[in-house]
Amino acid sequence: MNQSLHLKRYVGLWGAVVAALLCTLVTTPEAAAQRGGGEVSDGKVSEGWVELYEPHADDEMPYRLMKPIHFDSNKRYPVIVSLHGGGGTGTDNRKQLKGWNKLLAEEQRRSDYPCYVLAPQANRLWDADHLKKIKGIIAALPSVDMDRIYILGHSMGGHGTYILIQIDPGYFAAAAPSAGSGLPSTEEFIDAAVIKDIPIWAFHGDNDKVCPYERDRKLFAEMEKLKGNMKLTTWAGDGHGVAEKMITGGDNGSTQLSSDRCDPEPEFLKWLFSHKRSPLRNRGQQDRPRELNKGAGVPQEIVNAYEARVFDGLPYRLLLPANFEAARKYPLILNLHGGGGVGNDNKSNLRDWSANFVDAAWRAKYPCIVVTPQAAGSWSVTGETVPELTEALKKTYSQAWQARLEERNYPPGPMSNGPLTKAFALIDYLAEEFAVDTNRVYVLGHSMGGFGSWNAVWAAPERFAAAIPSAGGLLPWKDPAKFKHVPIWAFHGGSDPVVPTDFTREIFARMKEVGGNLKYTELKDVKHNASEYAFSYEGDEPEKGCVTQYSSERCDKTANVWDWLFAQRLDKR
Repeated sequence: MNQSLHLKRYVGLWGAVVAALLCTLVTTPEAAAQRGGGEVSDGKVSEGWVELYEPHADDEMPYRLMKPIHFDSNKRYPVIVSLHGGGGTGTDNRKQLKGWNKLLAEEQRRSDYPCYVLAPQANRLWDADHLKKIKGIIAALPSVDMDRIYILGHSMGGHGTYILIQIDPGYFAAAAPSAGSGLPSTEEFIDAAVIKDIPIWAFHGDNDKVCPYERDRKLFAEMEKLKGNMKLTTWAGDGHGVAEKMITGGDNGSTQLSSDRCDPEPEFLKWLFSHKRSPLRNRGQQDRPRELNKGAGVPQEIVNAYEARVFDGLPYRLLLPANFEAARKYPLILNLHGGGGVGNDNKSNLRDWSANFVDAAWRAKYPCIVVTPQAAGSWSVTGETVPELTEALKKTYSQAWQARLEERNYPPGPMSNGPLTKAFALIDYLAEEFAVDTNRVYVLGHSMGGFGSWNAVWAAPERFAAAIPSAGGLLPWKDPAKFKHVPIWAFHGGSDPVVPTDFTREIFARMKEVGGNLKYTELKDVKHNASEYAFSYEGDEPEKGCVTQYSSERCDKTANVWDWLFAQRLDKR
């Protein structure tokens, strides 16, 4: 997402906050209808059905939960996340229950579509903190089908639906925003490219005076261009109070499909419950949306030293040795950026440690080719498969990984279009263009690039002579024993709040078990900036808490990281 759109979004959110608060002060029946609260006609909520939604408190976000009818612990149930509009804001843990919640509580619907319905209550616009709490509540529920988490809402809740699916596009199986386009004063806040693969069914009255219908029309047009997966139902002649119609339908509705990807099913609940989270959506090992093209992490003169190129759609930067000789064989470093480098600008991929390779003294001592590709997502490999992460399987993983699996989206199935696979092909291409010493091809990176380095030696241990992963990890269903013969020097901050230090500790423990060739330097009190140490490391300093451990006697105990790296060769393994 570009920076200007990012800023506009937040400007718009503030405008919507003010308007949402104003809505809570309006008390006339006409205004209540315009708010689209969806309460029963006399403005009261029947106690009979309200009691089906059990009240709970979770930190600062109260919520109501309706459990599946005839609950069976041997089954797995979908979850509907129901987001109220401005009229439901508060902390009373009651006003958030709207007319559509009553409809979902009807016995026949509960029997036809057994599920959890989670109705949280917000006292402000729906945001990332709410989503985190919602995900935590769902993670603690028994017998949940994590591939069938749905979200819907009206007015401020429809707006929130669009916001939350942009924050984590891979979490929800389908979404239904009603009148969710924001207020007339709200700046544009929806990035169609981020949510184009999520099945969306939007609803809007074409005479809505509160949340402009034209906004949804514009989004739909963008989705048509992107061949996205969006249905738009227009209620002819209706204003803002159309919330319940997403459940009941109406004779004045007409529905358009943005592409042939859309499910034409005319009944809303049948449509909703037919969707499962796609294994090809948000399929990386760090499944979360990232801000794209943040800009280079190094000064412009460093950027200028690298040649900008593209290989098979993959942007990359190339740095040849100083005083390059075409007939001479050179080692090659595959340099993988972290999350800050994601994008396609071919600049953001140059992170801070990329400056080391331009230093004149370094280049003179370690002549090599440095290639720095840029990924649009995480460093995955085409064809690798995520297993079905059952509760029984997750319990076999460490506490650190169990926590990560609850936070991130790892849908089961094969991954496709892995950028790491393209990077492998790029190495082969460069080996033909230049005299690459294929016995001395190395991989390194930090954070997401650290994950990518581990993934590279897991996917192709025969390709790399050595690796330096910093603040990374390996997905827990992958066995490090596969690359036990690859010389690796791993670094991790002992107080890393972003990527748990245990991720590297676990790999080291496994490599000790199998007699692997892994050096591990844990940096005491260092947070997520291990790269500042890893790529300039000249030896241990025990008094500062910088100590290297060895998984076996096979490890080369050379103290300087670069002397160590360039001494490793495939033909001497």
